[in-house]
Amino acid sequence: MDEREANRCIQADGYGDDIGGRLFVARAFVRHSYGAYDASMEDSQRAIEFALKINDWRTATLAYYEQIFCVAWTDLPRSQTLHRYAKDCAHKSGDELLEVWIELGFAHHAIYLEGVVTARCALETVRPKIMQLGVPMLIAEFWYVDASCAYFESDFTRALECARESRLSVDRLDHMHWSGMSNFIEQMARWHLGDHEASLAMLPTLIDTYERIGHNHVAFVLRWAFALHLLTVDIDAAEQQLLGVIAMLEQGRINFLLPWALCVHTMIAHAKGDLPETSRLIEKCRAAQQQVGTIHAGGMLEQRSASLARSLGGLNEAEQTIHRAIDMQHPNHYRAEVVAALEILVGILTTTRRMTDAARLVGATQAERDRLAFRLRIPPEHEIYAADLATVEQALGAEAFAQAFAEGAAMSLDEAVAYAQRSRGRRGRPAYGWGSLTPTEQDVVALIIEGFTNNEIAQRLLMSRETVKTHLSHIYTKLHLRTRAQLAALAATRAARQS
Repeated sequence: MDEREANRCIQADGYGDDIGGRLFVARAFVRHSYGAYDASMEDSQRAIEFALKINDWRTATLAYYEQIFCVAWTDLPRSQTLHRYAKDCAHKSGDELLEVWIELGFAHHAIYLEGVVTARCALETVRPKIMQLGVPMLIAEFWYVDASCAYFESDFTRALECARESRLSVDRLDHMHWSGMSNFIEQMARWHLGDHEASLAMLPTLIDTYERIGHNHVAFVLRWAFALHLLTVDIDAAEQQLLGVIAMLEQGRINFLLPWALCVHTMIAHAKGDLPETSRLIEKCRAAQQQVGTIHAGGMLEQRSASLARSLGGLNEAEQTIHRAIDMQHPNHYRAEVVAALEILVGILTTTRRMTDAARLVGATQAERDRLAFRLRIPPEHEIYAADLATVEQALGAEAFAQAFAEGAAMSLDEAVAYAQRSRGRRGRPAYGWGSLTPTEQDVVALIIEGFTNNEIAQRLLMSRETVKTHLSHIYTKLHLRTRAQLAALAATRAARQS
């Protein structure tokens, strides 16, 4: 039935509640396919009203499920409530296929809101029934949800395999939407596996194809994947793509990706040394995260906050914040994100002179990267981590570093997290950050903030201009800065946060 036929039937007089519910749910599905989500919501609500009058549980289930599709991109908590209604109606309908389909949809949404552990449990519950029923479209959707679970569990190789299974299944059915979404999961898995060249070559063509045929949601998420792959080769081009994605998220009907996109933009601003902008973006990300409430993005936000706190010299805050990230990510099996958080912790440990602890975690994270084939390293983050690693090795010496590294490499990820929690609070004298500056270096910084030149600082502090330049060099190294402007901006941001 097309929309004209649905309209003609609905406008005719004399249909009963049973026919009315089915007509409205049919038109809701048609309108959804054209992107008329508000109209689809209205039609599906009318269908629910008709269906509940006569206990037509099957029609009510379909109408609730249509509403889930309409709000899933913009209101995840509401979609979960609708899922509960749909599950209840499906159970009352006695239709096994419908029950399994709704349970599969619940597993998919649980990935974002309730965590991948809950999602995986729901998915494995319905796996035997789906394979027994043998419905091609249901099987294709199952592989897509399995791929999504595997991706968030950081099993990127399995995510690739499941995404391909899903794409092969839907290609036989000529279903472009699910084919595109499976392709999206495949491109995201490739990103973490460090396979960027092939994705960068194919994504522009895929995006153009989906935009031309009107599958704008698919084109949009593929554009997001393209921006992420660009990060590894051209950070400025990636930022331009990302700004376009963020603008579309803020004004469109797909906002559940916004916290992730803002986290990545925060990383870019931090890499460029723009700490006031980094701080602003973190607050913007926090507001988006409070609205959307996705666990995975919440952990990423804490990672970004910890990195900024370290740059601003707030080492206690940085350490507490990164442990909050680990506490969110580890129970949910977000293994790649736990690795990223532990690597940020390595930097904090290095700054506070806990070199043996840092070296053991270096060994543990590298071993987990090898187990996951997790090769993604975004250039700015990689540079900071490489500098921390060099500092640890130099401080310990080659032999002691190798021993500590080997001890860490022998740990499982669970053991590494437990070790990190035990090392919490053990401190030495900071080598980096504001706490590492000598009183003279602090005087130099204060005069720079007031706008004094090197010659004027030399006169004020009764030292040579060359000595001032040496102090500045040490300050830049300790604060991970390159220019006078960055130092002034960092000091202003730190003062604002303290006030």
